[in-house]
Amino acid sequence: MLLAGGGSAGHVSPLLALADCLRRRDPTTTITALGTSEGLEARLVPAAGYPLIDLPKVPMPRRPSGDLARLPGRLGGAVRAAGAAIDSSGADVVVGFGGYVCPRPTSRPAAAACPW
Repeated sequence: MLLAGGGSAGHVSPLLALADCLRRRDPTTTITALGTSEGLEARLVPAAGYPLIDLPKVPMPRRPSGDLARLPGRLGGAVRAAGAAIDSSGADVVVGFGGYVCPRPTSRPAAAACPW
């Protein structure tokens, strides 16, 4: 199972709550989290005992700039990184909890026949 989300406690807390619940129900369940190295998840997920795969943070620029022109390429790279994380984790299910990291892994499962 791949759990994606981060940035704030509003995204990380439910991610960890589900991970803990699943682990209590079946201790053999493999749970991996996707997040960024900048969000709250970078500290809380490993502290809770779950592996964290780091994905690039791709925020939406708030005003026209060079960052806006680079957005499609950066987003494409993040989607590819999320796809690689899904493939390497062997996840059967992807669950998104919001935050900058969430759209990338949850955009790919439909194409990969992975429920989300």
